[in-house]
Amino acid sequence: MLKNKSLLNENQTQQEILNQYLLMVEEARHISDRRTNTNFCFIAFHLICLSVALILGGFKACVFISVGLILCIVWLEILKKSKAVNSIKFEIITQLENSLSVNLFSYEWYLMQEKNKNFKLFFTIESKMPICFFVAYLFSFLVLTFFERN
Repeated sequence: MLKNKSLLNENQTQQEILNQYLLMVEEARHISDRRTNTNFCFIAFHLICLSVALILGGFKACVFISVGLILCIVWLEILKKSKAVNSIKFEIITQLENSLSVNLFSYEWYLMQEKNKNFKLFFTIESKMPICFFVAYLFSFLVLTFFERN
């Protein structure tokens, strides 16, 4: 259980704060890199799964489509969890910046929002990928069902 609910201890030096700041930035980058790699793996899997399903047709295709639909949901949940973890890390980074002489992340965020009014969070765009594949699987299921009957 956390006894001290504040981020900084009273006796921390600037160097200690900077070291913790650098550690948090590195961890946030690591999570982003891992999320990107996960996205590439899911995209590759879904492209293969859809291709195999459309080639096989029939019941075997339905199995691949069902697995693909489930994995779309899993993928979206992984993205949500990664976003939540990184959001907390960036909140900590922002608080640590307040104790440093420059506020790089805060200022970068400010500039992105000021200079690009149509700025969308990467998660907003990224989270549409599993939804697009989900729709593709549903469409494939309908097409296979329709053509199997005729």
